[in-house]
Amino acid sequence: ASSSPDGGHVLNGEKRFVIDAQVAGLILVAARNGENQIGLYAVEADARGLTRKAMPSMDPTRKLNQLILAATPAEHLGPVDLQDLMDYTLVALANEMIGGAQTLLQSALDYTQLRVQFGRSIASFQAIKHMCADMLLRVESARSVAWYAAWVAAEQPQELAEAAAHAKSYCSEAFFACAGESIQIHGGIGFTWEHEAHIYFKRAQSSQNLFGSPSLHRER
Repeated sequence: ASSSPDGGHVLNGEKRFVIDAQVAGLILVAARNGENQIGLYAVEADARGLTRKAMPSMDPTRKLNQLILAATPAEHLGPVDLQDLMDYTLVALANEMIGGAQTLLQSALDYTQLRVQFGRSIASFQAIKHMCADMLLRVESARSVAWYAAWVAAEQPQELAEAAAHAKSYCSEAFFACAGESIQIHGGIGFTWEHEAHIYFKRAQSSQNLFGSPSLHRER
């Protein structure tokens, strides 16, 4: 970031893996100024010198973009603590992943009521019961961890770093495990392109690695 002749600010550089930038009307950019301080800048989506390019992604529900800024006008919003901002983001992501895991659990339960094999509903099979029970345990445990992190963010922000790391590491693994088990419970239909299970599986894989892997946050 540098000052412009009119007293404003301009940004030069590149940002990669920016989520949903292709539909954003306003983009917030963290950038260093001439004094090597990190600040937050607001850039209009149609600003001069801003180029947005789509990047390939395994997860079709989470679009990634490359941003190129060439003397792009920006409004300085002030200094920012990136780690603090990241911790709030992790809490939000953890709660999103709970929604995905809960949907997978409910989808698997609904399917067990419909699928009949060997003259019996597969819901009566002990192995299926065990898998559903494992999914429920993961979902409820992840919900407790994520909701606690949200409470910490609101009431005890000085402890947010640890709570956010716990939430990201546990919830992402729970979501991914539920995605795999839901596909198994759905059987043959679960492996087809026509069923939505693969969408959740890719989202779970994407979320697991977004903003740091579970092992990274356990180290934190």
